Amino acid sequence: MLRNSDVKGNISLVMEDYKSAVDVECITKRKVYVDKADGKLKYTIKLSLQGEIKLNTFNFNEENDVEKILDEIEVQLTNNLIENLNKIVERAKNDYEIDVFDIQKYAIAKYGRENEDKIRESFKDSEIEVVINTKIRSTGRYK
Repeated sequence: MLRNSDVKGNISLVMEDYKSAVDVECITKRKVYVDKADGKLKYTIKLSLQGEIKLNTFNFNEENDVEKILDEIEVQLTNNLIENLNKIVERAKNDYEIDVFDIQKYAIAKYGRENEDKIRESFKDSEIEVVINTKIRSTGRYK
């Protein structure tokens, strides 16, 4: 997700009460933005995630407001992904100290090849922000 655009896959989400679960088949688009702030590079990775519910243990028949349930699923899916992806980003920056997300090419394109070595050296000091926009397109046969 963080490295490529047009990624397809399934994401499983267990709700807080452990009585209901959702499996979402997703397509992810990625855009990367680079800025300089206080002498550091700031990368913003924007992910647009669209999906369909494939497995659902929610009972939509008992609930009157399907949109409310879908909004709750989108919020929990977004929060879960942001938490997990931020852990991955911190591990790549601090433990491995290399750009496994292939985002330095955007800084090199913006600030020039003459700064390439400086950009590569400053990766572990850079700030990486992950922004996710989630949309569930279809509930399948449940709606």
